[in-house]
Amino acid sequence: MRILLINPNVLKPPIAPVGLEYTAEQLIKKGYTVKLIDQIEQVDLKEEVIAFNPQLIGLQIRNFDNTMFFNQQFYLDDIREQIAELKGISEAKIMVGGTAVNLMPEEVINYVGADIAIATKGFRAMEHLLSKLEKGEEVPKIIADLDDYVQGSFKRNLINHSIYEKKGTMIGVATKFGCPFECTYCDYPAVDGKRTKLREPSEVVDEIRNLVKKGTMNIFFVDANFNVPAWHAIKILKILNEEQLRINWDAYLNPHPRMFTDEFFQELFKSGKKYVNLGVDSLDDATLRYLQKMFTVGDVKRATELCHKNGIKVNYNLLFGSPMEKRGNILGSFRNIDMLKPDRVDVCIGLRVYKKTPLYYQLLKEGKITEKTDILKPYYVPIPEENIALIQEEAAKRPNCFSQSIEQFMIQ
Repeated sequence: MRILLINPNVLKPPIAPVGLEYTAEQLIKKGYTVKLIDQIEQVDLKEEVIAFNPQLIGLQIRNFDNTMFFNQQFYLDDIREQIAELKGISEAKIMVGGTAVNLMPEEVINYVGADIAIATKGFRAMEHLLSKLEKGEEVPKIIADLDDYVQGSFKRNLINHSIYEKKGTMIGVATKFGCPFECTYCDYPAVDGKRTKLREPSEVVDEIRNLVKKGTMNIFFVDANFNVPAWHAIKILKILNEEQLRINWDAYLNPHPRMFTDEFFQELFKSGKKYVNLGVDSLDDATLRYLQKMFTVGDVKRATELCHKNGIKVNYNLLFGSPMEKRGNILGSFRNIDMLKPDRVDVCIGLRVYKKTPLYYQLLKEGKITEKTDILKPYYVPIPEENIALIQEEAAKRPNCFSQSIEQFMIQ
């Protein structure tokens, strides 16, 4: 069977399609004829489709939108147009998959006009689909399997990663899937599943080694938290350090002492890390409790001091706009910025509401939204204008605070 996989490249800044590359490699291993088109490269899609004559076309949909409270950009209209064009030149079934599809498969497939939605982080669902297509059996509209996850070693040779690095983007590598936490607004457990599913550290390092051989030196670990559990991250870093694979790596790190352990920090330090990203969301303990974070401002202080004592710069990601947030909570976070002295703070405003999150169910219970509320398109928790003005005013006073557009994976 001929399978065409497409990265629509609607994200700005562009992000290399990790899951799509994993899928393509797995299908090739299974003996399928696969063509992967990454539209960051200038290609004539119509010409490529006609020449390849696929029997199945798959598009990756990573994000619904740019997750910015201001200057919102909705990506699914572009994908819908592309699917309509594909249907005009090919009789192949059109499948969509990716993070956005995992979260809201029915809404996405109905909006973009695809034939099939695959909601998974593994390969079983795809194998199930292909088996039905090959047997000529009826295919369900949505095939979901969040218990499965990517395993094995990958060559990572199907995408031109240098294009992304030249644009300042890091290349993603997954070390695990799933998230055991229930942070109020976060969609990771809904997208990946609540059970943490770990890849073998040796296989992760094999993948990194393959990327390095191609000249890729900037790696972003795309996990919800790279150091959860700590022992798994330690093992990966130990192998990298033993092999002296001196990559420029980044990840979101959890500052909790059970995760940001002394041993983890030692391996991080040995790896030559010059800065760390702490995904703290808030520096106000009351807000952290509302967000259902498992750490405190004191934990953030400990991790920050450990880094600074060893010459490592620290970056925080702060997210303002929680429903309970008052003036005092906002000012408390900024006072703690002054106390902790991080080297950089990316200040984000607005909690994007996603289905299947604690925030979504809370708003439903309070009657602030209904099950018919359209949250496929950007929908944020309302924020009082005076709070927005206060956040912007306080951030502007501090040279280490920057307005952030959720541009993860950027090379630092």
